Amino acid sequence: MLFTDDAYFDKICVSDEMGVAFAFTGDADLVDQFKTWLVLDAPKGVPHPDIPERARFTFFTVDLSNGLVEGLHFPDEFPPLIVGSGSKQCGDDIDALFAGSGSSSAHQCWMAYLDPMLAIQAAMDNDSRTGGKTITTCLRSRTHNSETGTIEGLLQALLKGNVMEKIETTYSNQRPLSEVRSIPEVAELVRGISNGSVVASAPFPGMGEAIFSAQKLQETSAYLNKLQARVFKKS
Repeated sequence: MLFTDDAYFDKICVSDEMGVAFAFTGDADLVDQFKTWLVLDAPKGVPHPDIPERARFTFFTVDLSNGLVEGLHFPDEFPPLIVGSGSKQCGDDIDALFAGSGSSSAHQCWMAYLDPMLAIQAAMDNDSRTGGKTITTCLRSRTHNSETGTIEGLLQALLKGNVMEKIETTYSNQRPLSEVRSIPEVAELVRGISNGSVVASAPFPGMGEAIFSAQKLQETSAYLNKLQARVFKKS
């Protein structure tokens, strides 16, 4: 597995027209399609990208007007880690939400310190696939430090990254890619990235195992259509 901290491909996308911020995990190709849809295609009336039942893809949205979690798209058997007192898993029922490969470490740190920046740092310290620049969005000013980036830029960053030789063990075997390019398995992986046969992703618990129910996909589609309708209502 190749990984990089500085991917120049943010998984948070802010849509002022829809009034929400999206946070994605999963296959970078589908994340890229959704980022393009949010910024360019949705205002033109183009339908949202299709989400297959076995899609390695999740997201949640935060209402920019009040900071509340508005929408969740996660497989039923692999939900995000949520801190809150309610049962609806949306709105003011949620105090904090954690998703992605570093979610467990971030959740544990949050419960101890109730500090988001410390929680992110804990995720970085305990999960080798969590790192790089911390992305933030200020709800009051609607400012953020996310970057658009492209899938091509992400793949180039991966080719400059590191390699985990044995993912089934600990992360102690990390070595720079330059040191292991001659290993046949690594050379094959690099070729796969170069020719597009290897898919980049932002891992999350259960990725590759989850199956989205027809009801979940219908609910997600209806929610995305509702968001798109906001764009035309404002125009």
